[in-house]
Amino acid sequence: MAEREFGQVDRRSFLATGAAVAAGAGLLGAAEELEAAALPTRTLGKTGLKVTTISFGAMFLSTMDHARILDAAIDRGMNLVHVSPNYTNGQAIKVVGEVMKRKRSKVYIALKVDPNDRRMDEYLRTLNTDHVDILVPPKTSVGDFSNDATRQGFARLKQAGKIRFSGWADHSIMAQSLKAAADAGWWDVVLLKYNINCRRELDPAVADAVRRAKIGILVMKGTEGLQRGNATQFQAGLRGLLTNTNLTSLCLGTAALDQVATNANAVLQRNAWADREFAEYAAGCAGRNCNSCGACQEACPQGLAVNEYLRAWSYRDRGDVTLATDLVRALPARRSLAACTNCSACNRACPREIDVLQRMADAAG
Repeated sequence: MAEREFGQVDRRSFLATGAAVAAGAGLLGAAEELEAAALPTRTLGKTGLKVTTISFGAMFLSTMDHARILDAAIDRGMNLVHVSPNYTNGQAIKVVGEVMKRKRSKVYIALKVDPNDRRMDEYLRTLNTDHVDILVPPKTSVGDFSNDATRQGFARLKQAGKIRFSGWADHSIMAQSLKAAADAGWWDVVLLKYNINCRRELDPAVADAVRRAKIGILVMKGTEGLQRGNATQFQAGLRGLLTNTNLTSLCLGTAALDQVATNANAVLQRNAWADREFAEYAAGCAGRNCNSCGACQEACPQGLAVNEYLRAWSYRDRGDVTLATDLVRALPARRSLAACTNCSACNRACPREIDVLQRMADAAG
């Protein structure tokens, strides 16, 4: 399969035209206008792909009317889209597929699907493409990174031309999985939960994976802990994360047109005062919030899905009640709170002294 890259001349022309059309059509939110400058890119590890430092997370797309949000992001120059068939009960992948009818050549697609999922052809048809660029199935066990069936699944899809690069998505065992993937040597990309709550612990593991195995680092959940109510501080937070040059792109869940502008302008504008304020704020957050280290999960004698409950808690905390509820409801009874004995092993194991039991209860609503 031929390598696809983005020509600089075509890209500048495309960006200028796309921004003008979007603004003229009245699609952009009033909060910010889009600048005409091209978004900066970084190389995604051993893949060699040049990816914009801000990219698009499709988890909030739920109706065809939302296609204009993704359209605006691509017109702005964001060149990677991350989607899962499970987002918004299967609607997000349909919205992305509609946009891909006209803009597939402008973006890379990262799809959160297991390589041995028999519905791969169905997903590709829905996305209106013959391949995706990166496959990033969720991984919840360190043993997954040396699993022959997983490796063979990726190999079959690559040989068939249905995917280009192998990756994984990681919410909870991040440092351990980075090491395991680097040890294995054949993983290409990770979609990593990384934010101000956990970067201090993860930075050494990220640096090691990049150095030893040239694993490309995409970031999800990057906005946790940022000050969403203040656009200037929020943008400073995004820039603050990107000071780690081992990160390639922040994949931001985007739900409105004005967020496209806010996210893009974060890497186009500089505000020295806001950046200093963010650095102080981030330093104050260190050691206070959950860093998804997985200690509570490992300590649970009942094998409950503690990490999943904490994910659901973070969704509920940011206002995504439906997403939190769906995640909890999907858990098998043997791993749900119904099997909890209130032994408090999770609380005792938490190095940050978070009341894990209470967060699990809150996540369950």
